[in-house]
Parts: sequence; structure tokens; C-alpha cells
Amino acid sequence: MQLGDSSAGQAFSTYDHSNDIFAGNCAELFKGAWWYYSCFVYNNLNGLYRPGKSANQNMMYDSSVGLAASTIMFKSV
Repeated sequence: MQLGDSSAGQAFSTYDHSNDIFAGNCAELFKGAWWYYSCFVYNNLNGLYRPGKSANQNMMYDSSVGLAASTIMFKSV
């Protein structure tokens, strides 16, 4: 799975502007803005930093283990 697979074509969602298909606001629920499709996430690189396992509000990628930092790089295709 590549990071963008579940978010392909999605607009960016923030706590004050939801662009996902969820009835609520995924960015508010997960404490971080992202290209959410629905609130089932494999990644939340703009979430909160909490060491150890926690809910999806962590900054995380493909697990529930919190990350201390992330780097997002874009490649033109």
C-alpha cells in the first residue's frame, strides 16, 4: 500500500472544513488535517504525538504506534 492509495482524489480536510464522505469531521475526530476519504485511516501524519499505542488520534502510519516525527515528500509524475 502506498500512502495515498486510500486518499486518491480527496480534497484536504481540516477541523473547520470537512471534505471527507463521513457524516462528521474526520480531521476533528483524529486531531489532524489530512486527505481523509472516510474515518477509517491507515495513516494520520498530522495527528497528535503520543508515545506508545493509542487510538487513531496518534501521528501514525499503518499501525497504532505513535510516531515522533514524519517527513512528507511530493514527487511529480
